[in-house]
Amino acid sequence: MGAEAGDLAPLGPGAAGRWPVLTSRPFGVAVEVAVAVAVAGFWTTWARRITVNPLHRIGQVSGLAALGLHFAVGGALLVAAVLAANAVPRVNPRMTARWAAAAAAGLLGGLMAGGIVVALHGTAWPLFANLGDAGVLEHLAAAKGAGGSSTVYPPLFVDLLRWWSDAFHVSAPAALRSLQIIGTALTAPVAYLAWRLLLSPLWALTVGVVSALSLAEAYKPYEPLVLIVLVPLLAAFVRWVRHDQAGTWRRRIIGSALFGASLGVLFLTYSGWFVWIAPGAGLLVLIVAPWRTRPRETVATLVCAGAAFALIAGTYVLSVLTHLNAARDTYQYPDSLTDPAFIAMWRTSFPGTIATWPPPGELGGVGLFTVLLTVGLGLALALGRSRTLVLAMVAFMASAWLVRMWIASRMFATGVVAFWPRTGFVIFYCLVALVGIAVWLAAARVRSRFPASNLSVRSALLPVIAACLLLFASTGSAFADHYMPGPNGTAGVLARASHLVRLSNGQCPTYGQASGLCGHWQVKTPTPR
Repeated sequence: MGAEAGDLAPLGPGAAGRWPVLTSRPFGVAVEVAVAVAVAGFWTTWARRITVNPLHRIGQVSGLAALGLHFAVGGALLVAAVLAANAVPRVNPRMTARWAAAAAAGLLGGLMAGGIVVALHGTAWPLFANLGDAGVLEHLAAAKGAGGSSTVYPPLFVDLLRWWSDAFHVSAPAALRSLQIIGTALTAPVAYLAWRLLLSPLWALTVGVVSALSLAEAYKPYEPLVLIVLVPLLAAFVRWVRHDQAGTWRRRIIGSALFGASLGVLFLTYSGWFVWIAPGAGLLVLIVAPWRTRPRETVATLVCAGAAFALIAGTYVLSVLTHLNAARDTYQYPDSLTDPAFIAMWRTSFPGTIATWPPPGELGGVGLFTVLLTVGLGLALALGRSRTLVLAMVAFMASAWLVRMWIASRMFATGVVAFWPRTGFVIFYCLVALVGIAVWLAAARVRSRFPASNLSVRSALLPVIAACLLLFASTGSAFADHYMPGPNGTAGVLARASHLVRLSNGQCPTYGQASGLCGHWQVKTPTPR
């Protein structure tokens, strides 16, 4: 892999004999996308065969165990396939790495989404039924169908919700339920594919997917999906500008427009992350762009990207700027009252029982995990301070940190929270990624100085896949357990409400009716955001 490039190059001569298309970049990308999505879809669908009562803890544990068995079957098949591919010398190991890493990401996505399928077994409602933000989204979709629209809420997911409802002739809640499950299933595959813009398959799996694990959310999965894609996509765009990788003018215009259009689509899906990252990203582009050596090319790149972004999202940007008062946010997250310098965890709107927050740390009030993040930051800067990827992660993280402190410092005077606790997602994501990037840079340094110690892709593939599968089995199950029906104040209330709120026809969901609580259970809903 080159100093600044990912492993998206053709596989090289001899890999496919008489079928050179099998060695091309488009074919390799298509294989990764197809495998990741297909595996995630199959394992999510398989979870529908799990029949338990999710309102009982025994049913939840049985469901989690069944999901674990499904994942183990998939993991065993993947390991066997890797062993078989490695045993055939003519099979190109780089192609094997592509589909194996994509399959591992798909298995994680299927495990996470399978947990939501089990948690909602027996009810037609989505997570949180028609309450809170779920109800707001359902109302917005219905209003859009009647010709209305929101002036400030990002419109793309609402449009998708309305389209899904019309296309499949289902209600808005049923459409939201499907999109919650699909969005959860795609979280890990999307993280892998986004980081493939920057890294080779195994590094995209270990750095990209692992760093995105803590961002996953099933209630409104489109929000973390935007952040998961935005960070590597912006880093890739900065590299595109800095190194003028376009070559011909035609390729430069098309490539820059694709970057701008992609950012526009993300902005229309969820615009909040742009507020925290844009200052750092914009400043970094201005600093690293080759203004002296290639001024015309640089201006053309930025103009084409900006024009494409404006074409896609310009109308929504103007709407938000025109209705800024409508976007005034005063919602107090549990984290809004904690130390703003604590970024090792975000409690969400459903924190459960809070004893001491933030928790006491082992080193001057700081936990050892935070210390690990700072060590990763320092090593990444020491080993790759001139690399675009490192500069981008640091710029995005620093931008979110400064915006966080600025908004929080004005919270008493203005009464506006402006979602500043959510900047912790950006900071945490970039710092965890920097830990992985530091390991990547250290491995590259060792390979360059000690060529005899180099591990081939073929020899490294099985250990990396096996280690990732063990990690994903634990984290995916923990994610699923997090959303199992539980008491008020926890994330489990989202699925519990889905079983205990009467359906639109007045009937009770299957297990809610058996519990005797359907229609009589009360939930304290957070203020819609």
